[in-house]
Order: sequence, then structure tokens, then C-alpha cells
Amino acid sequence: MSAEAPHVHHPNADAAVEFKGYAAYTKGGDVKPLSYNPPPLRDDFIEIAISHCGICGSDIHTIDSGWGPTNYPVIPGHEIVGLVVAKGKAVQHLEVGQRVGVGAQCGACLNRNGHDECVECAAGYANHCRTNQLIWTYGCKYPDGQVSQGGYANRVRCQGDLAFVIPDSISSAHAAPLMCAGVTVFAPLVRWVTRPKMRVAIIGIGGLGHLGVLFARKLHNGSCHVTAVSHNSKKREEALAMGADSFLDTSDENALKAAFRSFDVVIATANGKGQDWENWMSTVALHGTFCVVGLPEDKIAFNVFSLTTGEINFTGSGIGSPDEIRHMLKFAAEHNVRPIIENLPMDQANQGLKRVREGTVRFRVVLENPPQ
Repeated sequence: MSAEAPHVHHPNADAAVEFKGYAAYTKGGDVKPLSYNPPPLRDDFIEIAISHCGICGSDIHTIDSGWGPTNYPVIPGHEIVGLVVAKGKAVQHLEVGQRVGVGAQCGACLNRNGHDECVECAAGYANHCRTNQLIWTYGCKYPDGQVSQGGYANRVRCQGDLAFVIPDSISSAHAAPLMCAGVTVFAPLVRWVTRPKMRVAIIGIGGLGHLGVLFARKLHNGSCHVTAVSHNSKKREEALAMGADSFLDTSDENALKAAFRSFDVVIATANGKGQDWENWMSTVALHGTFCVVGLPEDKIAFNVFSLTTGEINFTGSGIGSPDEIRHMLKFAAEHNVRPIIENLPMDQANQGLKRVREGTVRFRVVLENPPQ
């Protein structure tokens, strides 16, 4: 990383420490070197020397200001894995030298410090914290105005409660995509696939969707019937090789009609514009569930009869709670669920982002730092 990189400093930051990464400076632009002073190492914070970081579609939405104005400059990356190199005195569950992962969230009130009104954190759903202490891993303003910076970097500081020990059997490169993509599909699958032999469909076979197929295949001792759904047949053989029992090409009108009320649970990971929501929802069985985990930039629109005629449950799910993340990592370790990845050096982040934009990745790019 260039010593000439622009530098960001905030008056409340730790002026004695400098982290370096690759930041987006403008809408749609490349990421370029940036150095910054991190937040102080609070009593509940840890510092991580980053070894790996996955490229998530959310990174591109943020770089492009697709979900709203981005706080530039911002270092993307929220599929972070590395070693704890420092910790505050209140962090009891982690030790220096442990390998941990951090996902899309790096801070929450956790129903502490006078935030007793946060019933979400009190119930264990820190990912839905209602206070200004809900901090996303990058591009989010702390209460003092500092902007959180993510994992396309050499180091990061975050709240220790939102960092999770990686099981020994999972490599750091494979663990990185699990921290966001993995839990994003795992949490709703566990929530809605409640019994053996359910019929499960995963729409969109990309970074999220391929993990959806891999996890769904292992639920309830492998008894569920898993269908991979895509807008063409290009990924048919790959999806079947991952363990999908069948493949639905939604461009085939006859196949789509034949899939009417076929699935007990549908997980929609696609996030492009102009999605065919009504036809997708027609595939949900009576009293079944259609769950959105992909986050398109345009509004979702469908006729209300798409819900009422099948009395389906249309819902969504966002990342996962701390308990769901721990459950996901344990399940992935025990059932040998590993993302299909391509590795690139951290300084080739723009190449990885370009491939994600083009849709040529199979199926997740993981950036890797040299040993620190």
C-alpha cells in the first residue's frame, strides 16, 4: 500500500495508530489507497490483523451509492478474518492470537449503558439494534462522527462482541464469505425450513445463492429437496454438482408454469433490477414462505393477489444475530459446508470488483493480505 496514500483523521481517533486500506472515493470509481487513524481501543474493542476479506455485492452497492449516499472515502469489506492483536480489558471471550471473523456489523448497544429500551438487543438480535450504536462494518458513522472502515485493509478495530472465533477446521479463506453471505442465507433457512423433507428453492446462484444450496442440502440430515433457480440454464451443471436435486430455469415458461406451488420455502438472493417477483412467488406452496435476502436497489412491486391466493408468508432477513452466526460457523464446520472461492491478493481488489460486476466469479472472490 502506497506511503503516499491520502489520509483521513478524525479528532476523536487514535492519532498514534495508522491503518492502511483501499477505499472508494467517488460513486462507481475504483478503490484506491487510503490511510486512516482508527477509533481508540475502547474497553470493549479488539484490533484484528486482517488476513482475508471476501468481496460482497454489498460492497458494490456501497461504492455506487446504490442504497443511498455513501460516506466517502470508505474502505469496503465486511467478510473479515484475521488474528486478534489487541483487546480492551472488558473483552473476556477472546484472546490475543485467536483467529476471528467479523461480518456486516461491528457495533451495537447490546442493551447496555442505559439503552434498556432496545428490546431487540435484549432479545439477542443485535443485528436489529435500534440505537445509534448500531454500526455497520464500513461506511457507517459512529456517534462521534467517525466513519467505520472495512476489511480491504491491513487492520480493523471493532466491538469485540461482534467478532467470532473461527473453527479450526475452516480455513481463513473459506471462513471469510461465511461471515456475511453464509449467515445471510443460513439464518432464514434454519428459521423457515423447520422439518425434514421440505421443498426448498434458492433463487440466484451466485455468492449468496451457492451457499444457500450448500447449506440447504445439509439441513435435516440431507432430507430436503433443494432446487436451484436461475434466469437461464448456464449454472445448471454447477448447481447440481453442489448438491441441488433439481434446477429451474425461469426463462423457460413451461418449466415455470410447471413449478406452480412447488416449494415450501423460497430464498431469493438475486438483487438485480426489475425482478420477476410475481412469477417467483407463484412457485410457493400453499402457506409457504418466500424470503428475500438479496437487496435490490429498486422497490419490490407485486400484485397483492400473489400473497392472498396462496396465503403465503412474504418476509425478509438481514444478516444474522450473534447466536445465528455462531450456529452457522458450528454447522459449517460439522457438515463440511465451504464456499466455492477464488483468491486474489488484496492489492488486486479492483480486479475482483470488476469480476463481481461482470458476474464471472465462481462464486466468491476472497482478497488475501501478505503475512503481517
